Amino acid sequence: MEEKKEQMTLGEQRCHINFNPSSNDKIENFKKIMAYAIDFCNDESEHSEYEAGRCFSIAMEHLETAQMYAVKAMSKNLKKD
Repeated sequence: MEEKKEQMTLGEQRCHINFNPSSNDKIENFKKIMAYAIDFCNDESEHSEYEAGRCFSIAMEHLETAQMYAVKAMSKNLKKD
């Protein structure tokens, strides 16, 4: 019997929530928080007029960037914990 894989949300995809080679809980939790924020913006943008949708799109891009830099910083601090 074949297992069904649950489809990832846009936020989960953009934050690569399944990629955490260090298995660090802080990184996992932060990625989930940021994925939720991206998903929230994406859901809101679907019910918005053009200008609001554009602003949500920009916000999602910045959330993704912030997530990448924060995870990079957390990864550099792993040796110090």
